[in-house]
Amino acid sequence: MLLIRPAQPDDAADFRHFFAELIAGADTMLVTPEEYAQRTVVEVAANFRRFAEHDNHRFLLALVDNKLGGFISVAGGAARKSWGCGYIVAGVAEAHRRQGIGLTLFATAEAWARQAGLWRLELTMMAHNDAGRALYRRAGFVEEGVKRGSLHCDGRVVDEVWMGKLLFDPLSI
Repeated sequence: MLLIRPAQPDDAADFRHFFAELIAGADTMLVTPEEYAQRTVVEVAANFRRFAEHDNHRFLLALVDNKLGGFISVAGGAARKSWGCGYIVAGVAEAHRRQGIGLTLFATAEAWARQAGLWRLELTMMAHNDAGRALYRRAGFVEEGVKRGSLHCDGRVVDEVWMGKLLFDPLSI
């Protein structure tokens, strides 16, 4: 059974373990396993609290049979002019991919964003992340640009693709 719900500070230990496993098996996440290993459970819990304190932030967990299977975070801008532009980070455990969990996370995050008054969602992805690109397109995101050579991964330079989705007609805001 799939349950999508906001992250709570009590989820920090489970999430830290989940995310460490997620990035250990993927070359498409920005943070390396070595970098993430330095994050403590206390820091992860504090991050969940920060998300809960902002009206334009949301951190959602996907629980599959009561175990973490994925997540999506939306962080709106800090300035008034960018408040309604939410930056997304998401991930789904390899064992749970291609089961609709990613699309459900995106749909849930979008529904929350619309209700919260955000007008845009955006993300960046590594250009070689074909599975991610397909998911984001299914969720209605469009490619808006390429940041050429913006990342250095495993001895090679990688492009980042910027994708976005307008939630409202920008002329109506």
